[in-house]
Amino acid sequence: MQHFISLKHMQKNIIELLMMPGIGALCGAIPFEDILRKSQAFAPLSKNQKIIINSLAFCIPIIAGLIGYSVFGTFSAIALGSASSALFHTFNPFARFRSNGFWSAIGAAIITSPFLIVLFAIMWLTGYGVLGKQKAIAMMSGIIGTALLSPTTPALILQTFQIIPFAERAEHTLFALLLCMTLFIRNLYDIRQIIQQNANKE
Repeated sequence: MQHFISLKHMQKNIIELLMMPGIGALCGAIPFEDILRKSQAFAPLSKNQKIIINSLAFCIPIIAGLIGYSVFGTFSAIALGSASSALFHTFNPFARFRSNGFWSAIGAAIITSPFLIVLFAIMWLTGYGVLGKQKAIAMMSGIIGTALLSPTTPALILQTFQIIPFAERAEHTLFALLLCMTLFIRNLYDIRQIIQQNANKE
């Protein structure tokens, strides 16, 4: 009987691993900005329309995470759905790779592990105040600081903020690193621009 339960649990995990990244990718693949631009003959977006686009980018990973929660009820399902949605929204070929990924990453964190947002904000403010008050550098400080400090944050602090506690610490670490890697790659261009500007000044 115990062997049967273990086998059933393993099958559920395999289905979760196969299903949730696909659901997340489908949610993230919706090119809201292009749809809105096309509806108004590709005229420039207004400030309110940009707010709407950012709000949708924020909500989509939350929806993907809630689907994982409703189907599987596990931390890993929420993490897989929300992280893959944020990843695909950031590097969406259907939206011509225009998204900066920030709001989708925030949405993924808020549904999976909100403490990452607190940690990112602290590191962002530290980088902005100490390293020259440049937003691109502050962003990288937040990303790298979160990637380095989240694996060593006490589990009790992380679980206090979560909807569902993680079964293993590695699940949370992998989720945090995936989000940080997504934003890191997306913001490399801005950092290169700053390095080139500083090199030209010298």
